[in-house]
Amino acid sequence: MEAGVRRCSRHPPHCPHLVYRDRLCREQQTHGSLHQNHCPNLMEPNYRRCLSCRRVAQKQVLWRVVRIHPSRQVKLDQGMGRSAYICPQASCLAAAQKKNRLGRALRASVPDEIYQRLWQRLEPCPWSIQRSSD
Repeated sequence: MEAGVRRCSRHPPHCPHLVYRDRLCREQQTHGSLHQNHCPNLMEPNYRRCLSCRRVAQKQVLWRVVRIHPSRQVKLDQGMGRSAYICPQASCLAAAQKKNRLGRALRASVPDEIYQRLWQRLEPCPWSIQRSSD
């Protein structure tokens, strides 16, 4: 390496960019904020939209309902295929069930078992109610 050149300290060790004269790395000097596309640790989290209330939230906060590609089965939280996201709130779930929003978004009929499992997720655990009453 040249004199006055060192690895970029703001980025992971595998980042190929070098810092010149204790300033920004050459890529960031040239392209500015586009540098974030080259360093995976600087990427923003994934956001999705609830199909009922249209609120945007991080993907981990929402429930995922998936229509599996070759079999066209509808499942929760797993599989590859067409996905729809819904907030973990009773109002969103009730509206989605009443207006068949999951079925329209997935382009498939959603079995009642899926809605029952989603309603069960909303209900609090019985042991948590007993502890709060003590």
